[in-house]
Amino acid sequence: MNPCISLLVGMLVLVVLLIRKAPLWLIFIITGTLIAILAGGLQVFPGVMERVIYSTATWDLVTIMFLIAVFVMLYRETGFVDQLSKELAALLQKPCIVSMLVPAVLGLLPVPGGALMSAPVVDKMGEYIGLSRARRAFVNVWFRHVIFIVYPLSTVLVMTAVMTGNSIWDIVLIQIPVALAMIVVGYFIGFPRKKQYSGSAPIAGKRDNKALAKTMLPILVTITIAVSTSWILDYRLPIPVGRLSMIVGVLTGIILLASTARLSLNRFTKVLISREPIELALIGFTAMYMRSVFESIDLSCVTTYLTTANTWVLLVSVPMFFSLAVGIVSSGVALSISILGAIVELNVKNASLIYLSAFMGYLGSPLHLCYVYTVKYMKTTLIEGYKYLVPAIALTMLITLLLYSIL
Repeated sequence: MNPCISLLVGMLVLVVLLIRKAPLWLIFIITGTLIAILAGGLQVFPGVMERVIYSTATWDLVTIMFLIAVFVMLYRETGFVDQLSKELAALLQKPCIVSMLVPAVLGLLPVPGGALMSAPVVDKMGEYIGLSRARRAFVNVWFRHVIFIVYPLSTVLVMTAVMTGNSIWDIVLIQIPVALAMIVVGYFIGFPRKKQYSGSAPIAGKRDNKALAKTMLPILVTITIAVSTSWILDYRLPIPVGRLSMIVGVLTGIILLASTARLSLNRFTKVLISREPIELALIGFTAMYMRSVFESIDLSCVTTYLTTANTWVLLVSVPMFFSLAVGIVSSGVALSISILGAIVELNVKNASLIYLSAFMGYLGSPLHLCYVYTVKYMKTTLIEGYKYLVPAIALTMLITLLLYSIL
């Protein structure tokens, strides 16, 4: 079958499976296999699987995503995430700063629909400041996700770096100005200049600095080790993984967290074999499988047409479309890199644009769980929230393109 028709059939099947809420790893397997059979026949599979299995990038992605998922689940299992929220509110005291920083810090723990963890805090602070319900929803969703632009333990950022063959630290570095722009944009759109305070400030009680340090320490240690050892450990040893600094960093954080919380071996084992870490590892493997499928078939009919378009138009529109349509940023990144890798050079700047575009599409998707849960908690609607979310996304993307045009 014509490869372009095969691709179209595969994308239609993908959309149907997403609507049916099939697991993302299963969607990648079914879609990739269908496209491969229709476009190249069964003979393409040995080459596809050889590239996947013998690729260091595959095992980097699988291992790191599994460990990060375990790390996040341990935070939730131990109750450290709730304690961290309370201690931050008690430490910061100022309602505007609490409304911005509590969602951002809790963003360090990227769990599905995780904006619900910070929603009660933002709701109380927003009511005191005089924010509308829709504005409170925007503030909670926006500032929860700012951290993901530069957070090296974001599984999707790891996926972007591994699938494009770039250093995650180079991507983080180039995206720091974008994160700062998001903070400024979010502040000016989320908080009116004239605030109408009502009643006494709903700030938590006396802070416990030891409790704050205890809950933050595993995250800080993980990032510090990953950053400081990358030049010593990465790609130095004859082992199946290359990004050893990330693996060592997250493993250290897991051990520190489990020992600090005095987690029993039984509870720790339950986390290790639970569904979420295993599914994230499978998503990593099947994302690399999808990329290998696209590398194995002749997509010249697509690339010839797309290469006539402006490179930046492709880097922005393709990932944003996928993420907006399905409400899952990892699918937007994986599909975009698989398709665009045959058309454009996947250098740091282009990889970053793919990630940021997919991320902004995900932020504005009506299927985005954090957004859906937040507007429901704040007793407002998606449409009301869009009055603030859409201008913020558009302005951030405009600033990003202006910044990248001079880099």
